[in-house]
Amino acid sequence: MPRCRNNEQILIDTHLKNQLKVGGKYVTRTKTYILTAVSALLFIFLAWAFSDGLFSLGTLFTGDYYSEYTIGTYILLALIIGAGVLQARRLPEVGVATTPVTDSETPGQTEDPKLWKLLTGNAYWAIFWLPIRFFVGLQWLQAGEHKIRDDAWMSGGTALQGFWERAVTIPEGRPSAPAGTYAWYQDFIQYMLDNQWYDWFEGDCDW
Repeated sequence: MPRCRNNEQILIDTHLKNQLKVGGKYVTRTKTYILTAVSALLFIFLAWAFSDGLFSLGTLFTGDYYSEYTIGTYILLALIIGAGVLQARRLPEVGVATTPVTDSETPGQTEDPKLWKLLTGNAYWAIFWLPIRFFVGLQWLQAGEHKIRDDAWMSGGTALQGFWERAVTIPEGRPSAPAGTYAWYQDFIQYMLDNQWYDWFEGDCDW
């Protein structure tokens, strides 16, 4: 015998089916699986195009820094796939209508495109941003751990001193230093150099 459903569930299913008939935006399990695959491929592309060796099998548990262990890359990829599969399984079979609804217009307000609203404001489409967030976070973690565990950055400020010196040094054939777009900014860096602010500024900057 078919499973009995209450009136509320019937109304929900009817609403969803009507949304599909009129061409409304909706999320189904199949679409979520496809979006998960796209997100996984996007993460692989970012790791391949903008970094080196993130999928190397020879450094799964080795490296100068913990953030360089490539096992982390595989864990993040598995999390993307796992999150997408879990989200898909939680969806009802008929799907979930996600068409943005605007009941009133605000004078002077410019409405964003519906697709952009879905990508930036709907939790069912958040899986698309997961590979970008993971990749940027991984790059930030690698850069940060390198500085925290390097004496040149944490003791004496020699690394920051060198960075500031390069910023105020005028390269041959150029009219100004890299920091010389704004004179006040170049003067400010030079002031910090002259007063050796890198001695105490270094550790605060890293943390």
